[in-house]
Amino acid sequence: MKVEDLINHDFSTIASKEAFSIFNDVGEKDLFKAKVGFNRELNELENYLVGVGSCLAHLLSLCQQLQDAVNYLSSFTPSKRMKKTGITKHSYLHYNIENYIIRTQSLIDRILSLVTAVFHLRINPEKIFYNDIIIHPLIKDSAIEKPLRKLRKLLRKYQFKRNSIIHHGSYQEEKLRKLEAYTFLINDENNPLKDNDPVLAKNLPNLTKELTKEIVNESMEEFSTFNQDLFNTIKEIFNICLKQFKVIKENFL
Repeated sequence: MKVEDLINHDFSTIASKEAFSIFNDVGEKDLFKAKVGFNRELNELENYLVGVGSCLAHLLSLCQQLQDAVNYLSSFTPSKRMKKTGITKHSYLHYNIENYIIRTQSLIDRILSLVTAVFHLRINPEKIFYNDIIIHPLIKDSAIEKPLRKLRKLLRKYQFKRNSIIHHGSYQEEKLRKLEAYTFLINDENNPLKDNDPVLAKNLPNLTKELTKEIVNESMEEFSTFNQDLFNTIKEIFNICLKQFKVIKENFL
């Protein structure tokens, strides 16, 4: 399961087509505006269709970023400027691993916004919270409650790590920490290993290369597997959203 499968899902194609149709008919034609306005006030059905389309686009964009993040791990090609400013393979990996972990936790908010829009719950976007949505009568009595709880459970894998990164300090992991030490020693002109353990000092570049490859391969496998689980669960949510989308739209007509 890849993000392309979500983009090509019937719910995505139908909801996107409906929203684009409204933008094409009454949307302002300035393609470079961050937020496109409309030439007239939208009716309730049009607002519903545009709202669903917008939430869907933001969700799919995040899913694409999570998928792309896996490939970023193995695509480090430092420029002269990067080398000059001290950007190393370690700092690059550290940044991208932290970035992936943080972005995973945005997924529940994007999903809740989409579900709120599709089910037409009429909740202020600033007041959309999981604990409130999951007990809402229209959600609790529907099939979507189960995959929502499943998604929340999946995301808990990185919830504590995300909170630690945001509120306390850098992501800590043994192999990354070891790579940081290797990188520091290699770049240190006064590397104490040159006198204390010259064999190890000489072998540091090879050890660093091997450890880097190990971290990249393990992280890519872990994140790819996690993305698969996420996207499969989102597909379940899309299946239910498609049915609800058709019902709500029909009720407007």
